Amino acid sequence: MPREELLPDVFLNSGITTAIRAGRGIWHAPCPVCGGTDRAFVLMNSRVTKGPYAQCRYRGVSCSYAWWHGKGEKRNEAITDEMRAHYAAERAKQQAEDEAAEATAMERFRSSRKWVDCWKNPDRTYWQGLKIDPQWQDFWRLGFDPQKRYQYCGTTHQSSANTIPKFGLDRMPVNMDWRLNDPVDAMVNRYRPVANLPAATWYSRPDLTEFDELWVFEGAKKAMVSFLFYATHSGNRDVQFAGIPSQNSWAGIDDVAENCGRVWVVPDPDAIVSGWADALALAIGDHARLIEMPEKPDDLILDYGMTYAEWKSMFELARTGRR
Repeated sequence: MPREELLPDVFLNSGITTAIRAGRGIWHAPCPVCGGTDRAFVLMNSRVTKGPYAQCRYRGVSCSYAWWHGKGEKRNEAITDEMRAHYAAERAKQQAEDEAAEATAMERFRSSRKWVDCWKNPDRTYWQGLKIDPQWQDFWRLGFDPQKRYQYCGTTHQSSANTIPKFGLDRMPVNMDWRLNDPVDAMVNRYRPVANLPAATWYSRPDLTEFDELWVFEGAKKAMVSFLFYATHSGNRDVQFAGIPSQNSWAGIDDVAENCGRVWVVPDPDAIVSGWADALALAIGDHARLIEMPEKPDDLILDYGMTYAEWKSMFELARTGRR
């Protein structure tokens, strides 16, 4: 996590003194123009500006304000009240359009009941290979799609896929991931959610609306495997394990975690290196604790034979987030 004095000059010279690094070349910071308090800024070197370049982005839509520094020359556009008012109106319009599109997509998804069709045709062998027995497969509505179509490099392809429905804490379906079994290329992202729906967190117990502890993992599969490992050894199934979509999408887990007594953040090892795990722990608050594991948690359980004693020892070394 970068400290304030380590922020790039392109931010400091524009009046931004607080920013969180979310990935290579991507920072979260307040925009001095559009008023967004957590904009994702893409920072890069440009041939045009001949130096570091940053631009505000909101869901892929830029507020058009950019600043840069080329060869020591500061070339910022003056910020006026008219600019702020204009982008506030644009932001409100964009938000209304996004919400309407999401509502339409959600209604279509729930009425189509795709997750039900896939659940009625499960691939028991795959899930049992992850030590997920049929009882939990049915509880989580895990399924199988023999002919999932997907886009890659502008071309439509097809693969069988295991399906992972995601339910909100009201037990209503909010999205679903297709995990491609035979992608056309190794670079293909195996996980394909429903288009036009917001990214969603997977919960081990969507029927459990009150919980004082929360475990947060990167990905539904890791959360599933870890939940069953913990429940089997502790004897406690009334616990909430959450799998957020990715390092770049927390899907509102920081808001869900706000009122918990303790939150355990269990990231992949690379998330410690990038600083993403610390950023999430800090966003959640002082009640969050970060667990550093030498490998991905599901790999430790399934491939390396991690014992429950080893699991507990890692949690005993939990730490708070670092800036």
